[in-house]
Amino acid sequence: MKISYDEAFYYKLLLQSGFNKEIDEFVNYIINNNEILDGINLDFVIAYNLKENSLNEMISCLHNYINNNKIDNRYVCDKLRMLIKNKVDNNEITLEDAGSILSEFAYISEKKFEEYFNDLYDISIYMDYIDIGFINKEKYFKIVKDYLDTGVLYKTNSFWKNRNKKSKKNGFIKSFINRFHKNNK
Repeated sequence: MKISYDEAFYYKLLLQSGFNKEIDEFVNYIINNNEILDGINLDFVIAYNLKENSLNEMISCLHNYINNNKIDNRYVCDKLRMLIKNKVDNNEITLEDAGSILSEFAYISEKKFEEYFNDLYDISIYMDYIDIGFINKEKYFKIVKDYLDTGVLYKTNSFWKNRNKKSKKNGFIKSFINRFHKNNK
């Protein structure tokens, strides 16, 4: 069984993010489910078994295999989401960590503005909203948890529409814009 380009991209992101346990399981899966190791499977297992620079060799191996082939972003993002959801559900990581990891996937994928990966990237924007006081941590945790559970991210447009209605009453937007321009002169 040959690794699909989507799977290769998924495991490349895991490698770049330090998910060693999942890589070990993947290599064992390759070895146990292939009578003959050839092509990408053989190259990847060889790179995995190198003592020095094996991380770089594995990433390079997957990168070269993927080359410029089309990746199903939805498939990859769903796999990433389910991995992180399982880690949260098993109390291996916190929701705060989950948000950071999902955002990191978007950055290292170099696809943060492409469909499905942009949701992962938007999670980092919600982190910024906490810093500037637009939302509190509880709201952020709810957004991350809902995304993990459903695969649908609370959309920024509805957030801004509701935020603008509330903030117009107290002049928040105007004062925020004034502070922003004052600090950036």
